[in-house]
Amino acid sequence: MFALCPLGAAAGNSAPSPLAIHAAIPVLCTDVHLAARTRVRGTAVIVGANGVILTAAHVIVESPPTCTLTVLVPNEEWSKATGFRAFFVEHCAADKTVDLAVCSLRPVEPRPAWTGLPVASLKRQFPTADLDITIAGFSGWGLFPVARRGQVKGHTLYRRQDGVYCDFSTDVVAFEGMSGSPVVTSQGELIGLITTAGTRRFSGTSFGISVERTSGFLQAHGLPLP
Repeated sequence: MFALCPLGAAAGNSAPSPLAIHAAIPVLCTDVHLAARTRVRGTAVIVGANGVILTAAHVIVESPPTCTLTVLVPNEEWSKATGFRAFFVEHCAADKTVDLAVCSLRPVEPRPAWTGLPVASLKRQFPTADLDITIAGFSGWGLFPVARRGQVKGHTLYRRQDGVYCDFSTDVVAFEGMSGSPVVTSQGELIGLITTAGTRRFSGTSFGISVERTSGFLQAHGLPLP
């Protein structure tokens, strides 16, 4: 058993890959019992032009009952964004054994909102050691992504203290709000999501689950995989 925990460490940033910026979006929680306070609960990535997203299951399942979950999508790429579209997060299906959830988006405003959604390209691939990757996530108010480049440290099956499994590790230090962050190759393909930050002797390491490992779950919920 490994000493792992849900993401919550602090980190800096470096230049991100374009897809990590375009397809990564913040998952926001608006708590109506606290004067409608909004905060970042995690990160998601758009994988369907009709508003299908992937995120870490605990971002959805463990949200407070008073929390309304939404996401923000920029009208342009994040570095040039001047406006945002808001969507409700609905109809989630979760596989808690690997901390992964598939959800649908519904526009907050009745006006057309689906045009030009950035969509990540999924790739079935077990992350291998020394593979160059970019990971993007959100914190604070969630208006702009923080991204870090790094490498996969290894591919093996890790078991968290709560019994949930990860299947790869990276040398990217996790920050609060990074749960559900897309792991993107230098070719711009999404190969997994970050779900866990390492603690104690695993400090400085983040862990995730791959598209390959969860391909059956993803296909069962309507995501075609190449």
